[in-house]
Amino acid sequence: MNRRRWLMGGLASTGIPAVTGHACLWDRDTLDQEAAKSPGYVAIITGRFPRNPDAYFEMRLERVTRELEMRPDDLNLYDDAGVSCDRLGRGDEAIAWMEKKLSRIEALASDRDVSEHRYRYLANLGTFEIHAWLRRDSVSIAYLNEAESARDHIASAIRLNPQAHFGREKFQFMAIDWVIRCVKKETDSHFFLDESPLYQAALGDLDLEDINPSRGIAGLVYLGNA
Repeated sequence: MNRRRWLMGGLASTGIPAVTGHACLWDRDTLDQEAAKSPGYVAIITGRFPRNPDAYFEMRLERVTRELEMRPDDLNLYDDAGVSCDRLGRGDEAIAWMEKKLSRIEALASDRDVSEHRYRYLANLGTFEIHAWLRRDSVSIAYLNEAESARDHIASAIRLNPQAHFGREKFQFMAIDWVIRCVKKETDSHFFLDESPLYQAALGDLDLEDINPSRGIAGLVYLGNA
């Protein structure tokens, strides 16, 4: 069995694609989901919860694009557009929306508090990057810089807002870091919930909430896949 087949098979069996690829998405749907009561743990891990179809994201992208022509300083709209593209598998466009958002953040920074949107920019960008990397035909060393960039952006997002998603985002960082170490053949572990030396260096000084890993990951899967 080649290394890609082994790695992707292992990822599928552990649910890590959902954790790495969706966990830190931020748009207005995410805020609504967090405010609502989530499905039960069993329903989440077995996939028995509603999801929006592609048509929903296509229509939302069209609507948001029109709204941005009238309200280019509404930073929430850039998140909605980027997440819509990511859901549709259009990773390059999703990343481009974050570049546009960063440009508006910098332009508005002197007039308003944009710290929350800096966090969302980093969280979304990192998630879009790892999602695009996972869609590649190969997870070889040649493209590993894309995954490393995603990991770094997620770490930066957590440092700006350690308790976002109720402290669950650390599990996304752990999962991405584990995948990178697997590709580099730096670990033979089949368990990604360990605090690697890089985790300690990047986030070890933060007072992150101590939550049950299984429920934390289930929450990320739900927030990222509805």
